[in-house]
Formats: sequence, C-alpha cells, structure tokens
Amino acid sequence: MALESGTRLGPYRISAQIGVGGMGEVYRATDTNLSREVAVKILPEAVANDADRLARFDREAKTLATLSHPRIAGIYGLEKSAGRMALVMELVEGPTLADRIAQGPIPVEEALGLAIQIAEGLEAAHEKGIVHRDLKPANIKVTPDGVVKVLDFGLAKVFERESSGAIDATHSPTLSMAATQAGVILGTAAYMSPEQAKGRPTDRRTDIWAFGCVLFEMLAGRQSFGAPDVTEVLAAVVRAEPDWKSLPKGLPPRLREVLERCLEKEQGRRFRDIGDVRADLERVVTQLRDGTVEGPATSAVHVRSRPPWQLAAAAVIVAVVAGAAAWVLKPAPVSETLPVVRFEHLLEAARQFRNTELPVVAISPDGRHVVYNTNEGLFLRALDSRASRVVPGTENIGGMTNVMYSPDGEWVGYWDGAANEFMKISVNGGIPVRVADADGVLDGASWAPDDRILFATGQRVSIVSADGGEPETLFEVPTEMGFPILPTLLPGGDVLFSLFATPNQIAVWSVESDEVHVLTAGSGATYVPTGHLVYGIDASLYAQPFDLDGLTLRGGPVPILDGVLTDIVSQYAVSGAGSLVYVPGDVQLTRELALGIVERDGTVSALDMPPGAYSSPRASPDGERVAVQTTNATPYQSAIGTVWIYDLSGDTAMRPLAQGGANQHPIWTPDGERVTFGSDRDGTWGIYWQPADGSGVAERLTTAEPGARHWPESWSPDGRTLTYQVLTGDDLDVWTLSLDAPDRPTPLIDGNARQHGSILSPDGRWIAYGSTENLPAEQIFVQPFPPTGVEYQVTQDTAAFPVWAPDGSALSYRRAVSNAAGEQAAALFQVDVVRDGARFSWRNERRLPIGGFQAFGGLRDYDILPDGRFLMVFPLRPAGSDELPPPRIDVVLNWFEELLARVPVD
Repeated sequence: MALESGTRLGPYRISAQIGVGGMGEVYRATDTNLSREVAVKILPEAVANDADRLARFDREAKTLATLSHPRIAGIYGLEKSAGRMALVMELVEGPTLADRIAQGPIPVEEALGLAIQIAEGLEAAHEKGIVHRDLKPANIKVTPDGVVKVLDFGLAKVFERESSGAIDATHSPTLSMAATQAGVILGTAAYMSPEQAKGRPTDRRTDIWAFGCVLFEMLAGRQSFGAPDVTEVLAAVVRAEPDWKSLPKGLPPRLREVLERCLEKEQGRRFRDIGDVRADLERVVTQLRDGTVEGPATSAVHVRSRPPWQLAAAAVIVAVVAGAAAWVLKPAPVSETLPVVRFEHLLEAARQFRNTELPVVAISPDGRHVVYNTNEGLFLRALDSRASRVVPGTENIGGMTNVMYSPDGEWVGYWDGAANEFMKISVNGGIPVRVADADGVLDGASWAPDDRILFATGQRVSIVSADGGEPETLFEVPTEMGFPILPTLLPGGDVLFSLFATPNQIAVWSVESDEVHVLTAGSGATYVPTGHLVYGIDASLYAQPFDLDGLTLRGGPVPILDGVLTDIVSQYAVSGAGSLVYVPGDVQLTRELALGIVERDGTVSALDMPPGAYSSPRASPDGERVAVQTTNATPYQSAIGTVWIYDLSGDTAMRPLAQGGANQHPIWTPDGERVTFGSDRDGTWGIYWQPADGSGVAERLTTAEPGARHWPESWSPDGRTLTYQVLTGDDLDVWTLSLDAPDRPTPLIDGNARQHGSILSPDGRWIAYGSTENLPAEQIFVQPFPPTGVEYQVTQDTAAFPVWAPDGSALSYRRAVSNAAGEQAAALFQVDVVRDGARFSWRNERRLPIGGFQAFGGLRDYDILPDGRFLMVFPLRPAGSDELPPPRIDVVLNWFEELLARVPVD
C-alpha cells in the first residue's frame, strides 16, 4: 500500500509517490532537519524481512554513499522507521531517459552528449569497484538543463542474495518482482548482458553491455533486444543481433564500432573499460564538430607506467615528443622592421579573473587570439578585434584553472578542480571533453607541441595524450628539493619547471641523465624561440639567454617587465609568433582585501586597516586583537609572509610581529600571551611562537623534514597540546605536539586519509577537521580527543575548515555553493552540537546569512569572536562603488624585437 502524503519516516515527511520499480516505491519527501527535498525509496519486503540481506544492504549502502559524482544521484543515508527500511537519496528533477526516448530517436550529437555523461558516471563508480548491474533508460534522469544523473547505482548488487555459486538471473532486482509487473520485468531483461541472462558471474563489462543497449536505443528509438515477453527477450540477448539497420543513416563509422564492441556477446571481446568507450565517443564528437569523420577506429593505445629505473624507455618516449617540439620552438630570425605595439584589453566590470594560483591567460600559438579565465567562464578575444566572447560550454565551471592552448590553436585545455580532471574544449565551444585524471593536487600543466599534456602532482611530473589515456610518470623530484610546478617541454625532450621551495627556483630535468638541475631563483619559466628563458621573481619578469644543448643559463638575469600579477606563478604567456600577454598586478584587486566583522544578521563592518593580501585572520581569546598574515607583493605591502597584530579598538596602527621569510597561519595561545605561526625563516620549515606584544624573540617548536612544511592549527584549552598540519608533497596530515614531550610528536590518525584544518573544542574533548578519508571529496569529521578510534562524519557534501562556537554549542564550516547563474561561491554553514555525555551528535544544518567573503582554497579566512560574531576577509571595493574596477590584459605585439634589443643572445 502506497504511503499517504504527510506520513513521517523519522525526519522525512512524505509528499507524493513519484515512482514504482523493482527495487521499491519512490516518494518525494522533505527532510525536516535540513529543509531540503529528497527522494525516499521504500525497500521491498524481501529485503526488509531478511536479516542477512538487511545486514548486507547496510554494508553495501555505506559503500555506495561514498560514491560522490556529478553524474550519479547521491545516497544520503538509511532510515529505519515503523518497521520499514528506506533509502534516502538525492531528488533529481526532470524526465527519465526512457521518457525522452519515448518521443522518438535522439539526434546523434545530443545522444553522444548524454552518453558521454552516462559513461563518466559509470567510470567513476567502476574505479571504486561498484557495478550498476541494472542500467537502463528508466534509471537515468536528464535534468532540465541537460545534466545526466544515473539512479539506483550499485543497488542491483545490494539486492542480490549472497552465494558462493553462480548468480541466478531470476533473482535480479526486477525479475524477482511479482508477475503483475510485467512491464518492469521486460524492461530490465532488455538490458541484461548475456552472462546475466545465463546466470553467470558478472563484472563491469555487464554495465558496458547495458550502456551499449542504452546508446543503441537513444539512436534508434527502439530497444536493441525487444520482444513480446521476457523469455524471448532473454533468448534474443543470448543469440540474436540488434537490428543494425534501425540506426540512423550516415552514422559515423567509429560510433557504429563503439556500439558493436559494447554489444559483443563474449565478455572477452567487449570493451574492458568504460573509460575507453567514453574516449572513443569524445573523438566522435570532435570529428562531427570539425567535419573530419573518419573510418573505423583502431583500438586505443595506452602507455604503460615507467618504473624510475627504465631510463632508456623514458628516452624513447620523450624523443617522440621532442621531435615535434624541436621544429616548433627552434630559435628563428626576427625581422628588424616590425614595430612593437602595446594596447590594453579591459574586462567588463562584472568579470574578474579567477583561480590565479595557476595560469589564467593563454595566447594562441599564432599570436592571434587570447583566452582567459573569469568568474563568468572562459572568454576568447581575437587581437584584431575589440570584442571578446564567452566560449560556450564553460559558463558554469567554477573550479576551472590552468588555461592552455593546444598546438594547433583549435582547443583550450584546463583543469577542472571540482571534477578533479583535465578537460579540453573547442575554441568554438561545445561539450567539454575529458582528457585524464591527474591523480593528485595539480601543480600546473602545459600543452606540448606533439599534442600531449605535461603536468605536475606532488613530486611527479607526468605526461598524457591530449586524446586521453593513462598518464605516464616522466620523473620525480627529490622531496628535499621542493615540489615541481608548471612543467613545459623543451626542444630536445628535456623538461623545464619551477620548484616550490624557499626561495622558489627554476629547474630542468635532463632526459639524457634523468637528473634534475637547478638553474636560478624564480618561478613560471618559459623558453621562447629567441633563445631566452623568461621567468618571474615577485611581480617582475626577467630574461636570460639559455643554452639548450648544455641546459645552462648565460649572463645574468635582466629585468624586462614590472607589475605582473603574481600568485604562485606570474600571469603571462608568450606566443611562438612573438606576442606577449600578461595580467598587470597594479589593477588586479582580487588579492587587495580588507578585514571585516560580520554581525549575526550578515551586516559587515570593515576594520580600519590598509588594504592588503590578507588571509588566516584569528581573533585573540579576549576578542580585543587580531593576528593575520599577508602574503605576496601588493601595491600596499611588499613584505612576503608577514604576521601582523591589529587592535580591534582601532586606537593603534597594525604592527608586524613576525617578518623575514614566509611567516604564515598564525594562531593564539589560549592565554592570549603568544602567537604561534609556521615559518621558513631559518631555511627549514617549522612552527614558532612569539610574545604577542612584540617583546622577545620567536622560539622554534617543531622542525619539518626536508621537503615538508609545518603549520599550526589549534591549541588545547590548557595550552599544553598543539595540533598542526604536515604538508609533504600531496599528503596533508594532522599531528599533535605535547609541550610535556616536545620530542615525540604523533599523527592524529594513522592511514592514508588527507586531514587538515583541525580545531579542538572549547572544552578540549573533541577535535574537528576536514578529511577525504575514503571519500571523493573533503568532509567534516569529529572525534574524541585524545582519539579513541570513534569518528563522526558531520557533512555529506563537500566542506572544509570547521570552527567551534566559543561555547562549543555549534560547529561552522565552509562550503562551495552555486548561485543563480551557476557560479561557485563560498558560503558558511553551521550545525548545532548536542552534548550528551560521551556521545557526539549534531542537528539543524543551516546556511548562515554571510556572503561575498574571500575564500582561498587552502586557508581558513574566517574566525569567530568570543561574542559569536564572525571575523572575515573580504574583497576590497572602492568607496562609493558596488563593483570592482575592471581588470585588464596588456598585450605587446612583436615583443621579441624588444626582448632581443634588451637581452642580446650572442
């Protein structure tokens, strides 16, 4: 019997039934705790009344709940109420793919766009070992804006009865339902793989078969194995071929081949990896867009990973790359008659550059077009035009960074930080094409002349085909040298890159010796065809002649340009044709920031402080002072890594506390007497503390291992225990240090989970932190302190940087949300903390009425004052203006003329 509107299942209030299927009844419901709409699936009695299967369901559902991907409808939790077992899921609006197909065949390009999204969801699940087993159009939703969401992911496995023998196909989730549901039975049978139909063991290739059935049906408007009853359907699945003639005429041969390989009846002849299917479909999209449809494709070639000792193999691989690079980047004569021309390109007032830690601007190889990354998407401008246009398909990609041009100028590559993968898109717009996953935090990438992408993660520099495939490690940088940033390929196959160290350095990897050599101080180096190395130091560009054969610099560094926006890298790009584009630092205000106090109603009161590159503000325990850091050079403050103290009364000017080197992440001791901070002032990273009044000297508390960094995070209420972050390459870990045993620091949690942003509760009994523990995205966790092994996951959506209320009654954290235009912005959320003896629980998650604050990825740019108000960093806006002044891109045509005149090569 269907549930009536208003029925309560725990905190969920049923609104209406929205579906009935073999896996249960589905209802729209309201989560009264979080005030959000959800889908609630009431599970079949066969599951609810079977203790063994119920226990298995509980285990499997917890695994499925870790599967977070934009193409998969998420699982929020299990609810056991009134004798019912219910699965709480993301509510996805829009019709199913079955509804769309019922209207007729889907045009080829639209079908490809939907199929690629389905494949992305399958790929994400398969990588976690989760197989759908019941993929069909009825289990795929298409939202009104064309986004695919796969439903019931992995539940077929959950519903199977465990057995040591073969799987019985009649016990699939829909075939086991009552005979009165013939339509449901028939619907599932049409997508079952031959091995399922025969009752044999299944694996991810079962999903690939079902995917082929779905794609066929989208194109043909009819099932690939349709028949009047389930017996005939299964017989057709095992013995018959689809009606290939029902496919549209003129279907690209490669697409027909993909379908045939998906629907191979023998598992061994079928595609083994859905990622290969996706890559082939993306090639078809490219061919259709470019009008270069080819004949049947050959199988994708994957480059195997190279062990570090296989130098000879690496030399062969890089030699292939170098062959293409040599003729593109070889020094060429420059005409003496070309005039040097300068002009500006102003961004519209509503647009701002975003994600400036990596390149935001790129110039086409022929020097005719510029593309740049803004809060409204990628914009393209022809340099012979005054107008710019958005690249269609990039408008809502908030995590985009590291913009780069393809060698032929037809594609733009970028890193999608939200999806954690490399993407490329035609300069004319369209569907973004996935290239590869970087398997770690990206530290810069470049597109090589032979159509491969070099990128850095952790200590590794890797390379991958721009057509997709398995990345291959070229080399690793020793930990004690720092970690590599923004690698680029040199003619000859060697690799130029920066080292994130103290100070930053320019280095080169020799393919012949397989060794890394440091060239000079600086970052963001580029080799240009004039024979120069161009690189940044602070906000200036320098140039030196560079010997490609000996991999050595000649002469000394010559400053050639001042006032370039510099974050981790300098924001400039050079074309092989001799044009320079750069973002000036004097007009870019996204790092010119102010501190403000936010009232409970969201009202902001700016503090009387000069604007600067502020981050990590921390209120003193008495609420009368602020410790804050500034980083990088700005028009207002040239010191790098300074910790400041500011009196909130405004009676005195802010004063520097810690200078010299990079001084970062200040926190107060509980008595307010000292400020603790991380620093490399003595050449090695460690944690120091210093009297807040400026008296005395800084004393070292920890010393990091070579290549690692230490940053303080939280003190215990008694001031005897410090939690701090240890950053080593890609690894983030929280450690604790007791002042009673300073020589014996210990990790907070053993294992491979990334943790950071730790903070102890006001009573010292609990510790909150962000972690990716077996999860695809960071979440907030809480556990007892000292740790007992018990751990509570507070959030289900991506969240970071928890902060306790002064009395411990609430926990706040930062989350990325989308606004009405689909842009990503930072927001604060809060839950109430229920203190019940030794148990920790929470309730009433809500978004706080605070917006517009600055949020840098790896820093907590807010704090809570003792009276409960928030202290936050905000972008600076000019007096009397609601908008930031428009930033700009400066363009220098025929720049090589000027470069050669100022820095002769001979």
